[in-house]
Amino acid sequence: MTKHIFIFLLIYFVGFDASANNAINYRRFFDDSVQVGIPENFEPMPEAEAIQRFPDQVNRPKHIFMSPDGLATISLNMAANYGDRQTIIHFFRDIKNDIRANYPDSRFLKTDVIRNRSLALVEYTASNPSGDVLYNMMAFRYVGDNFFFFNFTCPEKEMEKYQQTAREIAQDIELVGKKGY
Repeated sequence: MTKHIFIFLLIYFVGFDASANNAINYRRFFDDSVQVGIPENFEPMPEAEAIQRFPDQVNRPKHIFMSPDGLATISLNMAANYGDRQTIIHFFRDIKNDIRANYPDSRFLKTDVIRNRSLALVEYTASNPSGDVLYNMMAFRYVGDNFFFFNFTCPEKEMEKYQQTAREIAQDIELVGKKGY
């Protein structure tokens, strides 16, 4: 009996969350200026689906990856610096205020500026227009004269499965090459 319980617990805890514990592949984006970890089992989102999920072409992320079940996504984008937001701290405050204004039900889980104020992290849950509650892990930083954005999103019910992976990826974002400095 004890042996069966042990085997059940072993299968449950080891096999329960294989996708979230998947190996991370580090890849470079935006002319090799930023290095980001992408879970090994995440694939680029097909263009037709990206257009459907992000209809505004101007704001559509440049790189979008999704989990095998399509529930979790990682999006990466680069944007020109917003002239009046001169530091990461200012931008960090603006993003938090924008989230509060656009998602009144938002619940912040973690907000932080790390690495000598060069990387900002915003972790929160909020409802989307269809009423589904989503978990979001955002990171952003300057890359030369531009801002780099990272966003990991999944349904709140999947948060436990992906939260640690999202945090690790966000905190490990690196600038590389001469364009990153």
